[in-house]
Amino acid sequence: MKLTNLEFLYKLNSRLAQKFFIDLAGDTKNTIFISSSPRSGSTWLAEIIEYITKSRFIFEPFHTGQVNFGLPNTRPLYLRPQSEYPQYKEAIEKIVNGKIKSQWTDTLNKQILPKKRLIKAIHSNLMLKWLMVNYPDIKFIYLLRNPFSVSLSIARMGGDIHLEDMLSQETLVKDFLADKIDIINSANTAFEKAMVRWTIEQFVPLSLFENDDNILIIFYENLCLNTEKEISKISKFLQEDIDNTDVSSLKKMIKKPSATAFLAINKSLKTEVNKAEYDLKSKNKLTEWQNSVEQSQIDYGLKLLQAFNLDKLYNDDLIPNTALINKW
Repeated sequence: MKLTNLEFLYKLNSRLAQKFFIDLAGDTKNTIFISSSPRSGSTWLAEIIEYITKSRFIFEPFHTGQVNFGLPNTRPLYLRPQSEYPQYKEAIEKIVNGKIKSQWTDTLNKQILPKKRLIKAIHSNLMLKWLMVNYPDIKFIYLLRNPFSVSLSIARMGGDIHLEDMLSQETLVKDFLADKIDIINSANTAFEKAMVRWTIEQFVPLSLFENDDNILIIFYENLCLNTEKEISKISKFLQEDIDNTDVSSLKKMIKKPSATAFLAINKSLKTEVNKAEYDLKSKNKLTEWQNSVEQSQIDYGLKLLQAFNLDKLYNDDLIPNTALINKW
């Protein structure tokens, strides 16, 4: 398909930005950090925020399987909020201050002279409170998505769920998991193990958050169902003004898959899928899992969520219980 001149210039700018950008954001006061579990829509949310803020996009800097700036190959890594971890501090300082460059982390960057930076990470939930304590100037956004949807997507993608990495961390087990080992170890299928990962990754930060924490909690479902309200909430938190034109453009973006979702659906279907077709295939993306997950796995998931007191996070209609989060 032949590109228009505008499309060609856009792609050229993106290619140049991935290699020849200059990070002008300075220290962490101009850093935005999105933390979530895998397959939760974090790339999609990051692309929306990048559009609003014109930030440098730093993609998955804690994914030690792809790039390593000096962190252990344990992901997700748990850090106790009040501990210092001098062995990791230098690496994390480089990441949050934008002192890193790699083909992996810069693959989705579109800004050549950015004055803000946006870090998007799916291996950071267990260190999220530590990051908040040590970098209070960063604007943190914590994204959640229905665990059944997330777990189905992870199971379909295949690959390592990293449950063993989590259970090998003695401080994590001691602080949060010691009385729940039996139900954790009873997970057999990839779906059930993904449910365990999601549950731990939400239980830890939600247990550590405090009422005065400077963090915005966003539900994927709310972003889909109440688009304008959620965009307004995000822009207010980031202290960014957006006009009606921006809102209109963002609503169009929200109907499209993210860069990683587009690759994922092509991989899972083992065929080429264009973005128009993707929208048709994903029109029921909030409830599609109900037709694909066995009842025994749903039962296990509900039992697991109850054991961690997370069973009320979504109501019976799968709508996020925002009031519960506010009281957590």
